[in-house]
Amino acid sequence: MARHQIDNTMSSVSNVGTAVGARIRTIENQRESTLDFNLSSQKTLSNLEDLDMAAAMSEFQQQMSLLEITQQTFVKMQGLSLFKLL
Repeated sequence: MARHQIDNTMSSVSNVGTAVGARIRTIENQRESTLDFNLSSQKTLSNLEDLDMAAAMSEFQQQMSLLEITQQTFVKMQGLSLFKLL
């Protein structure tokens, strides 16, 4: 009977060890995710701090002009059809 109790106790200890190991791995994964997020945030902040506002505004205006031209071209192309050409 004592052998059976020892086996049960060892099994319980093993199960607890497995559960603790799983929790430790979860904590390590969360820590790694937090470190990755912090690094990404630091890069983003650095990019924002180093931003040349004049160049960014100029590029934005160019992109807006290109968008407007593209939209106008799309509207004109939409109006074309084979039936209108006949």
